[in-house]
Amino acid sequence: MKLQKKINIVIILLAIVLVSIISFVGVYKKYQNRMVNVIPKYNIGTNLDGHRKAVIEVDTSDNKNAKTEEGNNTSEVKKTDKTQDEKNKEYEKSLEIIKKRLSYLKVKDYTVSLDKNTGRIEMMLPEEDDTDTILSGLAETGKFEVVDDTNSEVLLSNSDVAKAEIVKENRGTATNLLLNITFNSNGTKKFKDITKNYQNQVVENVNLNGITNSTASNNTKANKKVTIKLDGSTLLQTSFNNIVDSGILSLTIGSSESEVASFEDQYTGAKNLAALISGEALPIKYKVKTNYYIMSPLNKYNVIYLVYVGVAIALIISLVLIIKYRLNGVIGTILSIGYMACLLIIIRYANVELSIESMFGFIVAFMIGTIFNIFVCSEFKDKNMTNKEFETARNKVFKKFILSLVPILIFALIACLFSLSSLFSFGTILFWSIVVAIVYYCSLTVILMDSMRKRN
Repeated sequence: MKLQKKINIVIILLAIVLVSIISFVGVYKKYQNRMVNVIPKYNIGTNLDGHRKAVIEVDTSDNKNAKTEEGNNTSEVKKTDKTQDEKNKEYEKSLEIIKKRLSYLKVKDYTVSLDKNTGRIEMMLPEEDDTDTILSGLAETGKFEVVDDTNSEVLLSNSDVAKAEIVKENRGTATNLLLNITFNSNGTKKFKDITKNYQNQVVENVNLNGITNSTASNNTKANKKVTIKLDGSTLLQTSFNNIVDSGILSLTIGSSESEVASFEDQYTGAKNLAALISGEALPIKYKVKTNYYIMSPLNKYNVIYLVYVGVAIALIISLVLIIKYRLNGVIGTILSIGYMACLLIIIRYANVELSIESMFGFIVAFMIGTIFNIFVCSEFKDKNMTNKEFETARNKVFKKFILSLVPILIFALIACLFSLSSLFSFGTILFWSIVVAIVYYCSLTVILMDSMRKRN
């Protein structure tokens, strides 16, 4: 073979090795004093990784009779009962707010149901590292207030907030978490007035002659402050040095240098806080009734065993191809490894949800690669093919391969039309398997097989 053909083979093989390392091992960089993989994680569905079931119920403790004292007499004040229609509206509103909170927190593959008679809300969430933290905030009322520190006058509330978001601010070796609360047009005007009226200023007494009294006793500090509250609990007491007309209140609520909690836990808690402030407050008070994990019928340990079995079967098939077709079999095996590596990377970046059904999609994907390898090995056995014979063999392989993919593609498109997540996942795996196979095999195989020919 000519030097250029050898170089082509080496470059392709090195590219396959590199892609395989990226897919199966990962690419790591240092972040927050630890190494993290920059390649996205697999999006594992609830029927494969299990899920969390949580139930929240209306907190009826506030509906009990309240006692008031007048002189020596004690009387009971009973709250006015609401009609069922009024309760239903509050229940529906609460459900809507909780869904918005889940969407804000980017929780995927969740289900939420409401019992309209009792207001009971049942949630199914995917099991993640931050599931407990997320659930801890969903049942919170989320009543945000900025009040006067002296007379408790409410200056700002949820209705004045346009959005709240968490921003990471790098300060040298440390990273701070900022809660940026952006107010709407009405809230921006109110916030500007607050920053103007609630400042720490030195007030100097001036006499009628315009002479300033410089004695310390005549200098007084106007220590006017506001208190930022969430559900009645104080988050912060502060005053302002400058007038803010941007309509953004920025608060530092976490740091990577904190020894109290990890940066990840702080970030998750901060997102919960932002989710509460961004939306409306719940019209009624809820409490968590139950919260437990439901294991998948096929847990991740069984999936690992299935992967081992799949790898063993793949090795046996590859060994058969190598024995029967020798060098072509070796090249086909290497191509199969690169194909699966590319597919797994695409699956992660496309954020395809993996389910029990999607495992069959990977089996079909491996079969697609094996079928193509058999076509190639059988048609390119002769290394002394002329250019015309090579083109004929190439066209024959591609024609047979494309025709074999047509029924699989039709089935994949039909499966993608179903709203059922498991079937959609299976169809999506098949679709990407076909796309990657066409691009990957049809581009690399021609170059490899042409480079391995002894004749020009």
